[in-house]
Amino acid sequence: MTTNIELYPKHQRYHVIGEYKLVNNTANGIDSILVYIDQHSELKSISIQNAKQVQDESKFRHYWYVLDKKLRPKDTIIMKFSFTSAWSAFKGHTAFNSIIDNGSFIRMSNYFPSFGYQNGNEITSKIERIKRKMPQQDELKKLESPADTPYNYAFIDLDAVVSTEEDQIAVGSGDLVKQWFANGRNYFHYRSDRPMPFRFAFSSARYAVKKDTYNNIPIEVYYDARHGANVDSLLVNAKSTLAYCENNFGSYPHKSVRFAEVSGFAEGFAATAYPGVIYMKENGGFYNNLQQDNQEDAINQLAGHELSHQWWGSTQLNPEYKEGGWILTETLAKYTELMMYEHAHGLDGALQIVRVHLDQYFSNRSFGREMPLYKTSYETAYLPYNKGTVVMHQLHQLIGEAAMNNALHSLLVNHAYPMPPPTSQDLLNEILKACPAQYHAKINELFTQIIVYDNKIENVSCDSSGNVSFSASVHKYREDGLGRRTPASPDSTIEIGIYTAGGKMELHAFNIINDHIAGKLKLAKKPLRIVLDPYLKTMDSFLGDNEKFCDNN
Repeated sequence: MTTNIELYPKHQRYHVIGEYKLVNNTANGIDSILVYIDQHSELKSISIQNAKQVQDESKFRHYWYVLDKKLRPKDTIIMKFSFTSAWSAFKGHTAFNSIIDNGSFIRMSNYFPSFGYQNGNEITSKIERIKRKMPQQDELKKLESPADTPYNYAFIDLDAVVSTEEDQIAVGSGDLVKQWFANGRNYFHYRSDRPMPFRFAFSSARYAVKKDTYNNIPIEVYYDARHGANVDSLLVNAKSTLAYCENNFGSYPHKSVRFAEVSGFAEGFAATAYPGVIYMKENGGFYNNLQQDNQEDAINQLAGHELSHQWWGSTQLNPEYKEGGWILTETLAKYTELMMYEHAHGLDGALQIVRVHLDQYFSNRSFGREMPLYKTSYETAYLPYNKGTVVMHQLHQLIGEAAMNNALHSLLVNHAYPMPPPTSQDLLNEILKACPAQYHAKINELFTQIIVYDNKIENVSCDSSGNVSFSASVHKYREDGLGRRTPASPDSTIEIGIYTAGGKMELHAFNIINDHIAGKLKLAKKPLRIVLDPYLKTMDSFLGDNEKFCDNN
């Protein structure tokens, strides 16, 4: 795909001229093409080689073209088009699209012509569909359904010339092959160094630039000169993430890494990753004061998560749009983010993050039907993000980091583009192959069932000589996704952590008998508090009763 994009940030508009080389990747001839143009752009022209328009549904942003003769498998035709888009205070900003005087961001691929039926435009309200006498929406494609053949990879070769105001820099995916100034405007020629998903964006701003390298990979941060306090930290964390991902998952797939700050007016994200470039909102990372006490290290999290998308979703994996597809991108990025946080801040720091996600999972799941993690839909973000984080933490605790990363590396070897795209079942199979059979039942439970625990410290008695006695209950339930639960047999053991004077924790495992545990211990130091399941290895619905302070101190 080739395109010329003219950005006019001071006037809140842009103009695009583009050309597609369309390839018939199906096994059958194609005799007609349905073209769709997004409602937030204004189509100026469109022409398709050896085709004529037969139906104008411009009211609904669709255009039908019939080819003079069928396009045979692997044959190509050329499509040319142009469109404009503008922002005004009356329309407001749309998600992933904010063109302003300084700090513009546009997910440009949203506005380029697309083809075929657009299920994203369907009316989702059940009530509204009944009023219009419409059938209910088709369900998301089942995980077990056969894969599309040939594989439905929407990958492109991008060749884009982007121009902007004379005092601004335009940042996008691909190699910057040329930059020049002409007629009062700055020009930037970007060309993808490998096929990439049809998902690309550009930003434009009056940027300051800071650069570093890792392993001969240039790392560049484009930022507002007033917001540079965290740039050095971002570069450090980017290098750490590159090292971790390359060592565990395979080579970085591009020639450079770019981070670009964009305006807080951009909606729909705090940071978002595209092939070779990551956009971060000014209030999503550049404003954070990392020196404040008790604050999460947001820069470490953003760098770990978004940069890992160069392995999980932005470049190499393109899962089918079906059940479970989301965990192959967001859950795997959350796992990498968590590992980067643990490496930087230790297990205690990572556990603070897991607690937050555990709480968010249980807070959000009451709003609708829940599916097992490996069958998540695209309507329940709390599952791949929040529950996914907790599950990957528990899996990491169960089988270890080395086995986890071996499984994920194997997933990429077998399913990265242009190999067959993976499903969540493929991910589960790789994890099962990477660890002993003794863990398989627990792993299948984490992904394929909905399991919750109700754990509670019931009684604790301690004295200053180090004697501790306690009792606790451990109840496990299996749910059907609609809130109905049945009791299930818990794991054979659960851990107790006892904190002593000096802040150290002693860890002890106890057998669970009839949903209860009890024990007596003699410690070398004065006990202060006792915690049930301190490493969060169970999906406990309420952590408030998992901890008690000693009562005889």
